[in-house]
Amino acid sequence: MRTAWISYRDVAFMQQEAERAFPLETGGVLMGYWTKNNQDAVIRSVIGPGPKAKHERSSFAPDYEWQEMQIACIYKDSGRFFTYLGDWHSHPDGLSRLSLKDRITLWRIANYRQARIAHPIMVILAGPQWKIKLWRQDCMVLFDAFILPFIREIRVYQYCHQYKFL
Repeated sequence: MRTAWISYRDVAFMQQEAERAFPLETGGVLMGYWTKNNQDAVIRSVIGPGPKAKHERSSFAPDYEWQEMQIACIYKDSGRFFTYLGDWHSHPDGLSRLSLKDRITLWRIANYRQARIAHPIMVILAGPQWKIKLWRQDCMVLFDAFILPFIREIRVYQYCHQYKFL
C-alpha cells in the first residue's frame, strides 16, 4: 500500500491558499523525499503559487522564478535531502479526479530530466470543502487506466523538532 505523509500545517496551508483564491485555481510545489522502497512519499514542505502567479477558473500558472528560488532554499537547508516530489493545486468545482491536463502535466514532469523524478505525485484539493487526494504517475503510458493510481492512504502527523526518516 502506498502512503503519503504530510503535516497538518501543510494541509492547512494548502486549504487556506485554495480558500483565498476561490473561485479560481491555485497551487504550488511539494518537497520532501521517498522512502527506500519508493512506495511512500514524505512531504516535508509545501510551496505556494508565488506572488506573480496567474489564477483562472480552471487553471493557474505559478510564478516559476519565485518557486525555483524556494525549491533551491529548501533543498539546501535540508542538506540536499528534500527534493521536488510533484505539484499540488485546487479544483474549485469540487472534482478531485485528475483532468486530462493534469495527466499530461504529470507525464511531462516524469519526462523532464531537470525535475529528476520518475514518478511525480499530484495533490488535488477539491473545493469548496478542500478535500485532498494524492495521485502518483507509475508508468509512461499516458492513457493506460492504471498509470495514476490513487494513493490510498494519507497519514497526517504533527511536525516535531527532530526529523524522523523512514
